[in-house]
Amino acid sequence: PVTAIDFNSAAPAALTPDFYKADENGAVAGDRNTYGWQAVGVPGVPAGLQLALDRFGSRPLAELLAPAIRFARDGFPVSRG
Repeated sequence: PVTAIDFNSAAPAALTPDFYKADENGAVAGDRNTYGWQAVGVPGVPAGLQLALDRFGSRPLAELLAPAIRFARDGFPVSRG
């Protein structure tokens, strides 16, 4: 059988439909829906990965998270996009 787990992010609870109001061309002023702190979503990936690990995993969580912890601690270069 095939199993699907939805890892999608969710909009913050206080977000209203007009927060990213688009102009007549469909553009949001300042691309604030794409860049910056106002483009945030509540991440679903951590919970989705934990669920996948609980159901199907064979390695310890600490081993799987070690590379991400290293990047978070030491940093890494990123582009604007």
